Amino acid sequence: MGNAISNDTDLCLTIDQGGHATRAAVFDDQGRLVARHTVAVTAQRPAHDRVEYPARQVLDSIREAVTAVCAATGKGRARITAAGLATQRSNIACWDRDSGQPLSPILSWQDNRASRWIGAYRDHSALIHDITGLFPSPYYGVGKLHWCLDHLPAVRNALEQGCLHGGPMASLLLHHLLRERPALSDPVNAARTLLYDIRQLQWSDTLLDLFSFPAEILPECSNNEATFGSLNIAGSPLPLTIMTGDQSAALFASGITDNSTAHVTIGTGAFIQRLTGTTRCHDPHLLTSIVHRSTDQTWYSLEGTVNGAGNAVDYFAAQWNIDEPGTRLPRWLEQIPQPPLFVNTFSGLGTPYLRAGLPWRFIPDAEPPQQMVAIIESIVFLLCLNLELLSRHPPALQRIHIGGGLSQLDGLCQRLADLSSLMVVRNDDSETTARGLAFLLLQRPQRWSTPEPGIFEPHAAPALHERYSRWKTLMEQHCHG
Repeated sequence: MGNAISNDTDLCLTIDQGGHATRAAVFDDQGRLVARHTVAVTAQRPAHDRVEYPARQVLDSIREAVTAVCAATGKGRARITAAGLATQRSNIACWDRDSGQPLSPILSWQDNRASRWIGAYRDHSALIHDITGLFPSPYYGVGKLHWCLDHLPAVRNALEQGCLHGGPMASLLLHHLLRERPALSDPVNAARTLLYDIRQLQWSDTLLDLFSFPAEILPECSNNEATFGSLNIAGSPLPLTIMTGDQSAALFASGITDNSTAHVTIGTGAFIQRLTGTTRCHDPHLLTSIVHRSTDQTWYSLEGTVNGAGNAVDYFAAQWNIDEPGTRLPRWLEQIPQPPLFVNTFSGLGTPYLRAGLPWRFIPDAEPPQQMVAIIESIVFLLCLNLELLSRHPPALQRIHIGGGLSQLDGLCQRLADLSSLMVVRNDDSETTARGLAFLLLQRPQRWSTPEPGIFEPHAAPALHERYSRWKTLMEQHCHG
């Protein structure tokens, strides 16, 4: 799609590489969307605990999306002054340092193949949390990278020959997309490997030793704002100056917000964050995440994670032969007042439970429409559980900003407002990551355009609160019983 633009405004190009698609977009210097193009990507699931992508598929999707969106921009393409890349933070890959040849698939954050390996480090949870802000989990990079080293001959051979690079998927993408073929990472993506010290802002010697990990294969760490290299756009170089994670970029979709706002993004997984500014806060049950690092500042957030969100909806819809669940769910959410409870362990449990390998359950069993509503409510329940933990930190939360695919469900947003007793402000824009990335690319302008939001005020909902209370008891029994 394309919109009319003035002939003198600077433009920027955003690349959002997500779990279901690669999205390229062009924005003007006030945050107005000029053009966008989406190319689908498909995850492969070769085993119950494995989720991966062919590296070439992802790279081709980016090239196709960028080419199409630049063409849609027309003559305005000449005014695109900078580009940025946002990716899923815990995806990893291995590649040949010299040729760039991918030596492994891209292993998704959802991939659980390293569960047993990382389990051996549970006794080091406090140390790992203190250094990285995270907890030992198979969803973070180090276990996946170790699996590649142990099980893929091409990766092992490259290590022995001194030509192996391994690290965040974003680093592989940069190596292929930029003329300079760098081996670089940013703090946001590096921090999701469990090998990065968020205090010292560098790879952690302590954790490299703990995990017996070869430091020489890791990319060099840069800031999120840096001169990473140049994309080739119709034969002309375009500097790529921002590299970050999707959830971190999405925080800036509406510009700079204060720390009394909780930010929820619901895509493949769901994430809830509150900015803590340049203060690095600690919570024993939540993640401390780097949000953005420039040359003179590092911003942090407290974060909760929900592993089963859009991926759970898609999976069960396919199992039950429900076509286009997004068009059916609004009616079901409105018409089904008493759904069953869903023990949502899909893709493992995020914060605060941090458990993998537990089976999911519907209690009681029910028909597919009722179960689909139960899945949506379980996402709301998990978000509210994390919201309760975030609320322990001052200042008091005043509102929730929500975005991402499932946020377009009014019934989900209203339940979140009712259960949290907070106003929910929905950014009625599917491009929250891209818009936040554009805000950073354009040096955080004072004037920033955002779509008219949807507002959901909290209402009394005693039946919903009663289901939430029963669900919490059920989850505790399931995890610890």
